[in-house]
Amino acid sequence: MRIMEDNLKRMNFLKKGRWAFTYLTMVKILVVWCLFLLLLYGFQSLSQRRIVNKISESKEIVSKLNTEREQLIKEMEKYNVKRMGIKGKSSLTMIIIGRPHWSAVLDGLVKNLSSKIWLNSLEASANPDDVYEVKVLGSAKSQRAITNFIMKIDSSKRFTGTTLRGSELVGNVFKYEIATYPVVIGDL
Repeated sequence: MRIMEDNLKRMNFLKKGRWAFTYLTMVKILVVWCLFLLLLYGFQSLSQRRIVNKISESKEIVSKLNTEREQLIKEMEKYNVKRMGIKGKSSLTMIIIGRPHWSAVLDGLVKNLSSKIWLNSLEASANPDDVYEVKVLGSAKSQRAITNFIMKIDSSKRFTGTTLRGSELVGNVFKYEIATYPVVIGDL
């Protein structure tokens, strides 16, 4: 009997109070503490999931922006290659922003005319890449006059990529078609 009383005394540390600190009380405190830690772990886990989701969303946005940036770079390179392939007189920013100064284009054509060549019509057009082309239709007394006109236009600062599209003898006059690309004003 005495052994049982000793065991009882060991179990009841606070013998006097109503809220005695027994093994049952310790188990309850331990269960409450475990539930608190479990709840805390749950909050941390949810917080971590939110952060991981935000990071994955941010990565998706960054990848979309990188894809868009790569597409824009390819477009810019395409514009630049087209212009550089013509002669390289235009800078990339002016291709995107600028347009030819048309009075300067007309002035450049007129200044390169000789007495043996004249203009019948001009046609300006832009392709989908905003590269402007001027078609010059005219007449000349000789093919040499056409060649000299093309060389003068092509050597000027206002034009690039000048080519003869065709010429034919009609009567005693050569009809010609020339294509050239005016340089935007910021490149002069």
